[in-house]
Amino acid sequence: MKPLDVAPIFLNPRVRLRYQVPLSETLELVRTCKDDEKCYPAIEDSVDSLIEGSSRVFTRDVFDLTILKLGLEARQYIITVRGKYVLRRRLNTMYADGMEFKATVVFLMGVKIEPTVRLRPRLMGLEELALEAATMSRGIGVEVDIELGAMDK
Repeated sequence: MKPLDVAPIFLNPRVRLRYQVPLSETLELVRTCKDDEKCYPAIEDSVDSLIEGSSRVFTRDVFDLTILKLGLEARQYIITVRGKYVLRRRLNTMYADGMEFKATVVFLMGVKIEPTVRLRPRLMGLEELALEAATMSRGIGVEVDIELGAMDK
């Protein structure tokens, strides 16, 4: 058995979603320009960029969590203090990003303008992927006795 902190999921750092995709910028653009039809192409481009970037992040999260879960189930790793700390941080990040993205989608769905209505199916599909990543991270946390209260902050 190897220590958990050498698992493949930890080889590359996981940057928070808000630093990889234009979350706050898209929300601000929609808030300020939702009544101006001239801004609709910019809003659509921004939401599309948000969808593309988030899709990459959450697809990778689900893949990493699946590999990690399989490794834990096969008892390939021993959970050291350091491994538990590293895992807690990673799971917390994945869970928080999933919840943050869900809140973003809820806001965008509430704004009934042409670009958000047209992109609704893609947003809803990606929201499901984000929630899958969040649910998987929570499930793995429960399995290895990681404090759930820390994941809800």
